[in-house]
Amino acid sequence: MSTSPSTFRYYQAGEAPPPQPADGFHLEFWRPTWRQLLHPALPALPFLALSLFHLLHLFANRDFTILLISQGTQLAHRACLFPAHFRFPFMAAGDLQIAGLWTHPDLRGRGLGLLALAEILRRFGGRTLWYLVREENAASIRLAEKAGLRLVGRGGRRKRLGLRALGYFHLDGQGPEQGTEGRP
Repeated sequence: MSTSPSTFRYYQAGEAPPPQPADGFHLEFWRPTWRQLLHPALPALPFLALSLFHLLHLFANRDFTILLISQGTQLAHRACLFPAHFRFPFMAAGDLQIAGLWTHPDLRGRGLGLLALAEILRRFGGRTLWYLVREENAASIRLAEKAGLRLVGRGGRRKRLGLRALGYFHLDGQGPEQGTEGRP
């Protein structure tokens, strides 16, 4: 069965495994401020734009956060927490989405993604946390399931006003006019 590249799985937090300490790694939860728009370990694109979204109150809440895991001066892994905004109409104002996970190629397979998810679930686990993953991303699906996230639905991406840039993500059976009613 062929899966469209615009089809996504939607996960929410379940029971999180306890975080395992990672020797030699440092964890930092970072948020932008007007004094520090960009963390030195992050590339300007897209993180400068995301910082401005946060500082200009374009997200539904003030909890845009990036978890950075470093080894010495090298960025080893990052995971972002995005509040609801116009591209995710199924999210409630207090929800967060875990996205933008990246691990340095030399450090993959060392459990940093699982450590990041466990730390995020420990710190933000009292809220609704979303994790979107493309159907063809087997590694990210395994990570979500290993971290105790539970599959709550499938969906995709739709254009708005005929433009992909203004588009939104949807859960099957939900459109932007439905908001968060009927959420799993």
